[in-house]
Amino acid sequence: MTPFRSLSLLAIAAAALCPSLALAQSVAPPPPSASATQTATTPYQPRVHGWTPSHPFAVGNRLTGRAGQYLLGGVGGHVRLRLHRLIAVELFTDHMAGPVDGAIRHDHEVGAMIQIPFIGNRWWNLYPLLGACANFVFLEAPRQGGAAVQDIHFGVHVGAGSEIYLDDHWALQSHIEAIGYVGHDLRAYNFTAQLSPDVRFSAVVQGVLSVNYYF
Repeated sequence: MTPFRSLSLLAIAAAALCPSLALAQSVAPPPPSASATQTATTPYQPRVHGWTPSHPFAVGNRLTGRAGQYLLGGVGGHVRLRLHRLIAVELFTDHMAGPVDGAIRHDHEVGAMIQIPFIGNRWWNLYPLLGACANFVFLEAPRQGGAAVQDIHFGVHVGAGSEIYLDDHWALQSHIEAIGYVGHDLRAYNFTAQLSPDVRFSAVVQGVLSVNYYF
């Protein structure tokens, strides 16, 4: 075989091989990207439900009912900070109204309480509570000529509560409390509203139902 003929055969073989290599490269799958490789090797991380230290702060809206020498109902709100599994602090305000002795009484209360949720887990908990408040009390007698009196009552809250977490942000909370107040008594009679001259002690029972959102 002459050198010229050998070179001709090599040229023909190379020409036939080049299209095959190009076709194989075009149909071959691309190499995996870094993100795809990371996704394949990273284990699945489920969403965390219930209370965790990563979102201890919550705001809530609440419905409040109070029974004692009078019946009041209303709405309120609170901010809640649970930095540890066994302690939570709550700042609250409630605004209630109802008929008392033919007049209208409305209370506007601000206070704080501490809660110890020592029973439960990250889905639910039960706790005792202890708090203090200042209650701005108004008694208006529109049928008795528009007379009105007001006073500030200072109180102590003692009771128990529970909280149930619906997911990683929302929770339902409830309280049952006994509240003791010190202040002047408000009464409406003889076409007027009057304030007792001496300071007295009074007690009520209160129920609270709230919806919390944790950040």
